[in-house]
Amino acid sequence: MKKNLSLITYYNIIKDNFKKIFIITFIAGVVSIVVSLLLPKWYKSTAVVLSPSSSSGSMSALGGLEYLGIGNLLGENESIFKYMAILKSRTLREKLIREYNLIERYGSENMQLALEKLENYLEMELGDEYQLKISMMDKNQEQVAEMTNYIVHVLDSMNVAITAKGARNDRKDIGKRYHSLIDSLHRVSDEMATYMSENGIISLQDQIIAGVTSASELQRQIIALETEIEVLGKTVKEENPILQRKQIELESLRKKYYQILQTDEDYIPKFSEIPKIGAELKQYEKTIDYLTRLLEFVGPQYEKLKLDEIKESPSLQILDYGRRPDRRCKPKRSIIVIISTFVVGFLACSYFIIRENLID
Repeated sequence: MKKNLSLITYYNIIKDNFKKIFIITFIAGVVSIVVSLLLPKWYKSTAVVLSPSSSSGSMSALGGLEYLGIGNLLGENESIFKYMAILKSRTLREKLIREYNLIERYGSENMQLALEKLENYLEMELGDEYQLKISMMDKNQEQVAEMTNYIVHVLDSMNVAITAKGARNDRKDIGKRYHSLIDSLHRVSDEMATYMSENGIISLQDQIIAGVTSASELQRQIIALETEIEVLGKTVKEENPILQRKQIELESLRKKYYQILQTDEDYIPKFSEIPKIGAELKQYEKTIDYLTRLLEFVGPQYEKLKLDEIKESPSLQILDYGRRPDRRCKPKRSIIVIISTFVVGFLACSYFIIRENLID
């Protein structure tokens, strides 16, 4: 019949076999130390790339676009994620493998196997402030920093090439829109000038003020002359030449007054047409203002893309370049010794307990 073992029984079993367990554990510890010392040393070098800040020209252009109700369409940290995509690309990794002959160094049979091994040694980490840490691990303490900086160099070269290609395509598209806006602005401006010329408009507001002033003055003269004729008619006969002259003058003033109200003068628009003319001019002004605002956005973007297309200078902001590491990153010898010793000791205890249980 199988006997249930208590904790005291476990303790007694371990106590009875303590010497054997200790020897086994000690040997395991010594072996783990020897093995950890024989394991190859790996070194890590890290470079830090900053997220590019938005340029003032771009922000001012976006500010103009926000006026139109479109807002900021570009992500502030768009470039940092593009860098990560480039670092994960096969193109960059194959260049690194060929440059440092990693197929042979990793003992790989072909490029694909070397790429799979490189996946374990090339690390990327995105910081809280969107700084990108690029780390490379290798057994060569003297060369690992060089490899890290080579990765940064290739990243920069590929980013410049991709930016130039993208800028070339975008420049063509935005260029069409830019020239279309200029043509539209010229066309609307010409239509507005023609409309003003046909309607005798120089400055509508000033011309309205001049027309109202002239009409008011004529109306004042008409009222004064009507009063004078009324008084004169009560004192002289109708055949009186002064009275007749006053009546002719009154008729002339009235005719002039109605001409101002009903017909176009050289500098005064027809009063009945002023609302229509004002609405047309307002529409032209709104269209010109809208096109101008669009040009304030598209223009700087178009010029920026032309510069990006021909730019060959470095595009990355490097906070830290890779440096020669002073200490290895692995193996963690203390951890290896502690874990292996603990595991062997635990297995040794388990062995004696299980053996005692089977014997009983």
